[in-house]
Amino acid sequence: MSLADYYQKNRAAFKSSKVTPKTLLAKLISSCFSFVSTLRSKAYEKGFFKSIKAEVPVVSIGNISIGGSGKTPFCILLARALQEKGIHFGFISKGYKGQMSKRLSKKEFLTVCASHGPMVPANSCGDEPYLIASKFPENPFVVSSNRVLAANKAHLLGAELVLMDDGFQHRRLIRDLDVVLVRAQDPLEGAAFFPRGGLRDSLCRLAEADYVVVTGCDEVSFAKSRKCLAPYTQAPLIGVQSKFSKVTLFNGKSFDLKGKRVIAFAGTAHPEAFFKMLEEAGANVVLSAELLDHAKIEGDFLYELELKVPSLGAEAIVCTEKDWVKLQHKNKSAILAYVSMEHEVLYGKGTFKELLTQIESLF
Repeated sequence: MSLADYYQKNRAAFKSSKVTPKTLLAKLISSCFSFVSTLRSKAYEKGFFKSIKAEVPVVSIGNISIGGSGKTPFCILLARALQEKGIHFGFISKGYKGQMSKRLSKKEFLTVCASHGPMVPANSCGDEPYLIASKFPENPFVVSSNRVLAANKAHLLGAELVLMDDGFQHRRLIRDLDVVLVRAQDPLEGAAFFPRGGLRDSLCRLAEADYVVVTGCDEVSFAKSRKCLAPYTQAPLIGVQSKFSKVTLFNGKSFDLKGKRVIAFAGTAHPEAFFKMLEEAGANVVLSAELLDHAKIEGDFLYELELKVPSLGAEAIVCTEKDWVKLQHKNKSAILAYVSMEHEVLYGKGTFKELLTQIESLF
């Protein structure tokens, strides 16, 4: 089980105010995590570890938390805006939880896309690389733990610019721009390192961000986030909110959620947010199943949900698009539907335009 999975399963117990073996362990691990993270940053700052410049400009979309800040949807939003400007960009990623990705050595890479859509299944390269590659089939996508190698390979495949998904902690590759995402619900992630809080990097590193994007915000939470972040960064802020763009059934037909009884499942860092959005869209969620982020979805799991459909009077089993791509090679139910979501810039629209202009100036 990964650190993110362990945190997701136990975060309530770790944050408890009661003195228990779990909270004591959480404090100890949190202190160790903070020490190692700070030591690593100092090593790069003092030149003990060297950073390398790629053969192509690099824009990182990252965060300081264990997960669930909306990096992939923002990466897609940014890519669409660059696409409209005629920029031929590529993507690089570690390929988190991909079966082939995790077996790659530091000298190896996996080409997910080379101008003809995804070339490997989602379970091999990771659900997020597959999802992005399916939306940008003409743009190269290279997966490797060695992001310098991945960036240079993407350049060889024709990329004028590289978008690095989840790259803020990857100090070995020099970035031309760092875009850092925080959640409006808890922008400082409890101001504590994993597992006592949600941080995987020091809040002080926010000072290195060129732009900070607040996700899942409204006017009030955006203003509160600005106040919370002010002691740590002077970077311009952009506020975005997720919205449903469409709901699609297994047969490709659209599905209207309003007034429908649905069974829902989600393998994301914050599945409860997905269920809430379904309710806000007018669906009646009669049963919800929370999975770990990037969880592998077995056929038995879907079959068990299907068995509950008649007794619950459900009209569809609904999942996120990130979960859907992992089901490409499994038998899908005729009532299975997936929700496509996208980010919309609500606050700092002028700042978002400035970000695009700055990216254009990199090459």
